[in-house]
Amino acid sequence: MKRKLISAMLAAVVLCVAVPAQALAAPVPGYVNEGQSSASTSVSYTIGANYTVMIPASINLNEGNEMEITASVMNIAYGQSVSVFIDGSSTFENGGNFYLHNGEEKISCAIKNGNNTINGLDFLVARFDNGELDNSVIDPICFEAGTGAPGTYTGTLYFRISLA
Repeated sequence: MKRKLISAMLAAVVLCVAVPAQALAAPVPGYVNEGQSSASTSVSYTIGANYTVMIPASINLNEGNEMEITASVMNIAYGQSVSVFIDGSSTFENGGNFYLHNGEEKISCAIKNGNNTINGLDFLVARFDNGELDNSVIDPICFEAGTGAPGTYTGTLYFRISLA
C-alpha cells in the first residue's frame, strides 16, 4: 500500500513538472527622476484594411443573363479602392474568347459590361472607392450565349481582386 501511495505521488510530481509554464516579462517602466515633473507614454494601435466582396458562385443564363458584384464590408482608407477584374489569362481561350463546354462540345459566350465586350484582357468589373459599399462600375456583367447542340453547357469566370 505504501509503495502505491509513493508511486502515485511521484506520478503527480512528474505530471506537474511536465506541464509547460509560461514566463511573462513585465514591460520596462519609464522612470521619473527627482526634479522631473512629467512623463509620457507612447500608445499605438493598428487597424488593418478588411473588406468583403460578394461574387455569385454560379448563375443560370436560363434565369437571367446579368451578374452583379457587391460588397458588404469595406473598411479601407480614404483614397484606396478595392478593384475586381475578370482574370483574362485564366478565363479566356483562343485569343480572348469565353466558351461554355458540354463534354467535347462548346459554344461561345460573349461577356459584356455596358456597351463594352470583355475579351482577353483583365477587365475592371467592380470598384469600391474610399470605403463605400457602392460599386462605381455602374453596369452589371451580361452574358450572351451562342447556340449549339442540346445540353447543359458550363464555363468558369476567374476574378482577381486588388487593394490599391
